[in-house]
Amino acid sequence: MRVVLSIQGSSDDPYEVVFEREGEVLTGSCTCKAGLFGQICKHRLLLLSGDETYISGSDFVKVRDQLKALVAGSDLEVELDRICELSEMKIEIDSELKKRKKHMAGLLGRSF
Repeated sequence: MRVVLSIQGSSDDPYEVVFEREGEVLTGSCTCKAGLFGQICKHRLLLLSGDETYISGSDFVKVRDQLKALVAGSDLEVELDRICELSEMKIEIDSELKKRKKHMAGLLGRSF
């Protein structure tokens, strides 16, 4: 199975993101700068996580279902799940850290 998407990123021209699966092996490429240098780019990660933000000119429900089918049972499924869990934890940690820093600033700014 192969899915080809046009993604609007920071460049004027859309990036092309391609996902392909053979057996349990799922591969993906993106024509953005990070993708061209072999790094994981936000476009591929967000798409695999179900985020439609960057898709241009597609029926996202159909695409989302295709991407879910590609990921299910693939060698990337467990890793993607863990990345999503860690991303959620990071949001919670960042929020708590912000509260604690604000509280500390208040404590440090007290007058005697």
